[in-house]
Amino acid sequence: MNIFPDTNSKSQLKLLFLILIALTLLSLIAILIFPPRLSAWISTRSRNNTIKNVEEFVGAKIPKDARELSLDAQFGELFYVRLSFKAPPVGIQNFIRNICNGVLYKNYNPFNALTTVKVQPGMHLITHFDGAYYSYSPYASNLLFGNRCQSQSAMQNILVDKTNPDLYTLRYETTFNWNPDPLAPSPIEDQLLSDNNSLYINPSEDLPFMVLGMTEIEGKYMLVTEKVCIEVGPTMYEQPTTIVGSPFEYLAKAKVKIFIDGEQVASTYITDIAHGWLLAPPQEMLDRNRFNYCFVREWEAGIHQMAVDVATVEGKHITHTWDFLVQKNFTIEN
Repeated sequence: MNIFPDTNSKSQLKLLFLILIALTLLSLIAILIFPPRLSAWISTRSRNNTIKNVEEFVGAKIPKDARELSLDAQFGELFYVRLSFKAPPVGIQNFIRNICNGVLYKNYNPFNALTTVKVQPGMHLITHFDGAYYSYSPYASNLLFGNRCQSQSAMQNILVDKTNPDLYTLRYETTFNWNPDPLAPSPIEDQLLSDNNSLYINPSEDLPFMVLGMTEIEGKYMLVTEKVCIEVGPTMYEQPTTIVGSPFEYLAKAKVKIFIDGEQVASTYITDIAHGWLLAPPQEMLDRNRFNYCFVREWEAGIHQMAVDVATVEGKHITHTWDFLVQKNFTIEN
């Protein structure tokens, strides 16, 4: 038996060890000599990934000719996006197409807005998760166009400054939050079940629906915003188990059709998901929040009509129609 070590193996191990030391030294030298270039490469790669994630969330590409791009975003449990840039009008319009359905309100800055549940003309109806309120910017320029809306369990704020007609400035922010919109004046149940019902109207004594975006003056209804929403009223806010035996038990699973000026704008049914009764979201969306049936239009001044048609599972059929006044033309920016 050979009791002496294999000199060839020892030489190979020594060579391998020297190679590892040399590679380590070369790596350290590279880091010391080229840190800006390496850091820039890592930063560029990370930034490109962030831009890609933002574009996927928004559903649109940041314009290639965007200038002064500022982006701070994080995806995951602590989700947020803060984005701003300047670009020609076409690029801005393409980017915002999927944000708040591409609708912008003139003279409205969501980053500098007041909120209230007491409706007045000139305000904008904001719906969020399980609530709603009115918002307005009393000192906003005529060249500011903005909106605030819910999307994918997040509140989105969008503002476009058109001061420079050749180069618009866009600011966009969104934050994920399981809680109601932090800008909301108070929880929706407190708003709707209080004595102050100016947030909504109930045009039918037989049907427990609430209509947001309208007000009642001397027995007549008037549209006060570009946006009108319809939802199951607060009298059916109870949990599914407590609705049994109530006056509205017959409405469970009832089919509902919504009409504006004779045109059918939605077809749904009353469902009993975990936190109470509501109009079933379109295509059974994962985010089952209230106020899924809101309609934004360029209303013309005059008398308009809205109607709901309800068919219960027992075969009972109820239709209620009401007129409402639009005092002035409403225009929106698309």
